[in-house]
Amino acid sequence: MRYPAPAPVVGRFFALARPVFAWALVASASGYAQAPAVPATTTPPPAARPIGGAVGLFEGHGDVGAIPVAGQATFDAAKKTYTITGGGNQLWAKADAFHFAWKQLGGDVSFAADIEFQPHPATASDPHRKACLMIRQDLDADSAYVDAALHGDGLTALQFRDAKGAATREVMSNIVGPARIRIEKRGDVFTLFVGKAGEEPKYTGASFVLKLEGPFYLGFAVAAHNPN
Repeated sequence: MRYPAPAPVVGRFFALARPVFAWALVASASGYAQAPAVPATTTPPPAARPIGGAVGLFEGHGDVGAIPVAGQATFDAAKKTYTITGGGNQLWAKADAFHFAWKQLGGDVSFAADIEFQPHPATASDPHRKACLMIRQDLDADSAYVDAALHGDGLTALQFRDAKGAATREVMSNIVGPARIRIEKRGDVFTLFVGKAGEEPKYTGASFVLKLEGPFYLGFAVAAHNPN
């Protein structure tokens, strides 16, 4: 099936991850340390905090999941850059905790950005902090989503949760530390593109099929992945 060209959304953002956490869930699928098991609970994961106002192209921003210290999002119109500060332990497992600057859209979309991590002014940043280009069904912590995730150590992956409350999975790229990443949604197919400095992003071979109902949320997501 041939799809029309998706609407482009292009930006540049800086990710400043705060060393705070809420969820004791650490990924093991990519070689991370396994956290102790968390007791089962019938309490639903918290939804997003009340949102901040519009920032640049985005309609709002706020913390998704349980985050003790609120994140922030700013836009420099002269430099056309976004700076996102995000606490939260992770975007992984069955629920997330992160800061999200978002816009509601429907249909097909191509979303690209140059991403640069900024050092925390007071403490060492975690190598597994994440800056993501995210397409998400809703603002609940356990929402279905797909994202293009760049870790602080350069690992890049297409991550996805295929149903509300399901476990997160990923397909990793063999290109480490790209300068630009792009996620595309065409119909129900999501694909990851990455590129080195001065290059147009290239298809990585990572793709996933997921049906999201419109409208969905598209934007920048940042999580600290730091339990201290």
